Amino acid sequence: MVTTAIKKPVRKPANPKNALAKYDLQSIKEDGTFSNIAINQIDTCSFNYRKYYDEAELQELADDITQHGIIHPLTLRKSANGRFELVVGERRFRAAKIAKRKTVPAMIKLLTDEQVIELMLAENLNRVDPHPLHEAEAIHWMHKTGKSIEEIALRLVKSKAFVYNRLKWAELILPLKEMFLANKFSIQDANELSLLAPESQQEFFEIHCNDWVAENYSFNNCRYAISRFKYDLKKAPFDTKDKTVLPEAGACTNCPFNSATRKSLFPELAKEAVCSHKVCYKKKCISHSERSIRLAIQEHKPTAFITYGDLSEEMQILIDSMPEVNALSEHSYYDINICKCPTAPDKEDYWTESEDGEEEPDIESYDAAVDEYKDELAAYECLIETGSILKGLFIKNGEVSILNFNFDKKSTISSKTVTAKEVQEAIKAGTVTAELLEAEIKRIEEREKRALELDSIKIQKQAHEDFCTKLEQAETLEPMLTNADLIAARLLVFQSLDWSMKRKIEMQLFTDVDTHAPADFYTALADLNEQQYAHLIRAAISGKAESKIPGYVTAFSFYKMADAAGINVADIEKSQKTLADERKHKVKQKIEDLQRKIKKLTPET
Repeated sequence: MVTTAIKKPVRKPANPKNALAKYDLQSIKEDGTFSNIAINQIDTCSFNYRKYYDEAELQELADDITQHGIIHPLTLRKSANGRFELVVGERRFRAAKIAKRKTVPAMIKLLTDEQVIELMLAENLNRVDPHPLHEAEAIHWMHKTGKSIEEIALRLVKSKAFVYNRLKWAELILPLKEMFLANKFSIQDANELSLLAPESQQEFFEIHCNDWVAENYSFNNCRYAISRFKYDLKKAPFDTKDKTVLPEAGACTNCPFNSATRKSLFPELAKEAVCSHKVCYKKKCISHSERSIRLAIQEHKPTAFITYGDLSEEMQILIDSMPEVNALSEHSYYDINICKCPTAPDKEDYWTESEDGEEEPDIESYDAAVDEYKDELAAYECLIETGSILKGLFIKNGEVSILNFNFDKKSTISSKTVTAKEVQEAIKAGTVTAELLEAEIKRIEEREKRALELDSIKIQKQAHEDFCTKLEQAETLEPMLTNADLIAARLLVFQSLDWSMKRKIEMQLFTDVDTHAPADFYTALADLNEQQYAHLIRAAISGKAESKIPGYVTAFSFYKMADAAGINVADIEKSQKTLADERKHKVKQKIEDLQRKIKKLTPET
């Protein structure tokens, strides 16, 4: 990619006397041989870490070479194939090619690979005002040769943090390096960007920087944009010490993308733990959610999945991939009634004023509150046990939980507008009002209503338990079909209908009946005449998809039912047999024709 002209940052020249003592050019003693070498005989060196050259600057240098020639010779070494390898002077070499020079002045030396690297580092680090990225690439090469961050810091008389930052710059993805060379973001921005994982860098570039070469390109608040790719591990939903959340990534505690692991270089980050690997963080969140969902389903056995707004794309993909979640009925959070477990009263909340003005425990009010709590709790537990309160899997902001709910917006476990304590305190204080007493009457009536509902639930529960116990011992129940059994059979037939067929049957057979009123609908089922009951059965069987496909007992039963009901199945069979006979005759002719052809092709023995 052609890099646009840049305005170089103003920086102090390097101090070769202190920082580069180990890279003094004079330390390599070979004097070499001077010669003019044909450009087409020179190959660039794979050791050169500097990969980016400003095209405008190269053109400027090429113009200067055209006018004045190459003042400083290149440094080459002989290759095994008889050609020459460029050691120092690639920028001059590139400019000479642009200037269409045939030869270049060069000093040819006998150099080992290690000496080549030393010369390259010395050449580039001794340049006045090198671009920070070139400086970073030089340090990166030093690190690749086996030198530790501490050793490089000592050689350059720089801090370990300085060396670490430069090493990270060298790992920036190519598009961001080109932007950095063009001074499209600051050194501080480069520091922040370089800490992101390569995938995050690529995503950042695609979102914010795709058109960076445009003349009017500008990017404000870069730091904020970068922060969207970082996550506070102290708020992570998963255990950052757990190696098994994402086995291929391991624990966060030793991850290089966790800022806490760099505290020896950056002491100020010792109290922070920020993840800069978005992809890994998201995968761990999803893995944690998957674990939590499976555990919640296993422990609580919910019957529904409660939706709350739109799930993230990652979470939606996870949910779609889990059969155990897809098997649950789905309901919106706003279409259900959340049933919360009653809260026990706190004795510390119940105090009253004695005759001498001292505060003392209000035992009477507390005991009344406890009695009421016990009644509420008994009702709540009974509703759960009988299935009147259901369990739903609930996911909000990535957090998985279980909600107890029902579909009654006027729940039997409803919040009270007044408490016995409030009424008693008002009576004692002489501040009671008619409105408060009316509210207390309403509360008492509601409580009695809930008690009656609880009585009904307990009766139903006990009858169900007794029936199921005796059902296991069939001889203890009435052995013959009762009228109630026959009505129950009609109910089962009706319940087997799909939604659309139920609506049709309701309009045909139960026009004036509320099918959601248990007693009314039971009476309507009992009152069906034989013709209506036959219609109900036939609608149920014919509505089954497998009634259309031979090989199923439903299809066999339907066929017999259709025949008995007056469908002329004999004519249908006869008509199809005629077609089958014609087809069979044609098949026979085709086979005979093919057999004659085979006989002609087969030589007689």
